[in-house]
Amino acid sequence: MLAQQIRELIITPTFQSVGLWSPSSDILVYGTGHVESAYRDIIQQPKGPALGFFQMEPATYLDHRHWLTRGMGRKYLKPILAICYYDILPTDPMFLCSDIKFAALMCRIDYLRAKPELPNPNDAMGFANYHKNHYNSYLGKTHILDSVKVFQQVIDGTL
Repeated sequence: MLAQQIRELIITPTFQSVGLWSPSSDILVYGTGHVESAYRDIIQQPKGPALGFFQMEPATYLDHRHWLTRGMGRKYLKPILAICYYDILPTDPMFLCSDIKFAALMCRIDYLRAKPELPNPNDAMGFANYHKNHYNSYLGKTHILDSVKVFQQVIDGTL
């Protein structure tokens, strides 16, 4: 399955390489891809603006780009550039559609900036609430109970 390969070949090793991996971060980002796009859409349907499997909005990406290049996130910039083989961070948010590794990292940066401690690796409700409160927002269309089911499947290894 494509999604499992994304986790095993991209999310986990990439986060480990840049020092952003934990069991909870792995579950949270992998689960976010399932909740947001089911790893099927790279542009929000029926019509944007969210981009990539993790459905990040362009304005959010540009804010993270600024944080990484000029803000408190500068310590993460070099490792991210190196693992993505970039000289500079892309200015075009469309890279979230074409570079899965980069999109996963930006999703992880979004959660890193949220500050609260990540949920326990066995807490599906905690992951669903964390996603809703810090990624999808109150305006997003995600429903907590649907997300709990997805995150439980991720925790159980069935998704």
